[in-house]
Amino acid sequence: MAAAAPPSDEECPVCHDDFTDPKILPCTHLVCRKCVLSWLHTGGNQAGCPLCRASILPHGCSGQDVAALVDDLPTDIITKAAVESRRVLNEKHVCVCDGTTKATSFCMQCSIKFCPSCCKVHKMIPATREHEIKQIATLTVDKLAASYQSSCAVHPGRPVEQFCSSHQELICLNCSTSTHRRCPDVEGIAGAAMVKRQRLKEQEKELEGKKDELQLQVCQLDIAAADGLTTFKAMKDNVKSTFDELRNILDKRCRDATAEIQNKQDEFLQDNKSQKSDLEKKRARSAALCSTVSRLASASDDPLLAMLVKLKSRLEDAELLSRHNDVRQEVSAAGIGDFFFDPQSSAHLKKQIAEYGQMRDPKQPQRPFRG
Repeated sequence: MAAAAPPSDEECPVCHDDFTDPKILPCTHLVCRKCVLSWLHTGGNQAGCPLCRASILPHGCSGQDVAALVDDLPTDIITKAAVESRRVLNEKHVCVCDGTTKATSFCMQCSIKFCPSCCKVHKMIPATREHEIKQIATLTVDKLAASYQSSCAVHPGRPVEQFCSSHQELICLNCSTSTHRRCPDVEGIAGAAMVKRQRLKEQEKELEGKKDELQLQVCQLDIAAADGLTTFKAMKDNVKSTFDELRNILDKRCRDATAEIQNKQDEFLQDNKSQKSDLEKKRARSAALCSTVSRLASASDDPLLAMLVKLKSRLEDAELLSRHNDVRQEVSAAGIGDFFFDPQSSAHLKKQIAEYGQMRDPKQPQRPFRG
């Protein structure tokens, strides 16, 4: 199983390389497409997320094209743009004209580096003279990633400029005057993104609270485990101390009582471990969802809307947003203490011990101890 969290937001947690085609799993964890395919090939179609074991593919998909199912998983275009931007800025800056001349400019639309001479030519061409040219020295990963612009799904090559709330789609101007002309809720990308971003910020704040709440509950389980172990140790010590006084006669009973308590301890720890595991999984999902929301909230308008359309159901995960009860457990040994260590019961037991030798005759029924 892969590590619980990747060392970098731009690094695949499975192969530990930079993301190339980051896929958003149903649990909102990010894994490279090739790693998802490899993981499913190794573990079968029902293999869970390498981070939290949540299902990757829908149940009953046996016999279907796994590659096609993986391709249907949403691609995190925000992370993909950031990784590609970092790659562009880290590689050698040479002009496309000969591959050796130093490039000083970068066309944000064409994603091409130019030397000063080629940059002048680029600005003279009618089709590209309006393109935005940036000096490479002033570019940052965030600026370059933010320049990413989605193309219309219906009219490839045309930039999306509006958002249809009725169909939850990014559309170009051609679409707004044709297939979406009768839609009542078509607005500019900036306006739609502003509303969505505000909602995302509110959700991010809520998720941060839920993440902290889950972490607190995990800590409470740790405290409950420590308290439980202390209680169980005290119980076993009391049992041993009590039966030491009667060792010659009650040695077997002492071992039996210790074993009973050990069984209860095992049950307690198993239950604690199970609850903690469930909370850890929810916390991991909460952290992954929070990270996704954070990335979305800081993204530029059109990819933000594009991703929200695909991730709407995941961002409204009712299980993560529901309130969790206090999970701390209280363990009491009062019932056992009353039976074993009550002074009146001890006196009665000593009396029975004094008479116990008379019960060794196998022909006589053995009377049970009564506290």
